[in-house]
Amino acid sequence: MTANQAPWRSGEMWLAVAADLRQAREAGLGALLTAHTVRLSTARALVASGVDPAGLGTAFAEPRVGLVVGHPRPGVLLEFRCGDDPQRSAPEDGVERIVVSVEANRPYLAGSVDAVISLDDSLRLAVYWVAAGGAARNVRR
Repeated sequence: MTANQAPWRSGEMWLAVAADLRQAREAGLGALLTAHTVRLSTARALVASGVDPAGLGTAFAEPRVGLVVGHPRPGVLLEFRCGDDPQRSAPEDGVERIVVSVEANRPYLAGSVDAVISLDDSLRLAVYWVAAGGAARNVRR
């Protein structure tokens, strides 16, 4: 899989994550929405997009990293947040990093978010690319 084929660069993959989270909220499970549930939804979407489940991991030297894609050398590090947390991490040398956040659905500054998908009137899924590695897809729904 080349960097351009990486599913985490696909708007469709992030739409699948948002659809899964939206479905959970509609089923009355919104109070259980945490960074861990966002991680699970993301892992499921990655596998559905062709990522080998054996290449996914949660153990990484940095505690903020919630999911590692690629083994033995990570291809991307993903952080997950629920609630407003504007803090961004520094990129790991040579490894792409993405911050996936479920946050208040409010106006944002153009260019500050790489992908935004509304979950409902109050929440949105926001994806921030931290490290360089190609053009981000701007997905707004």
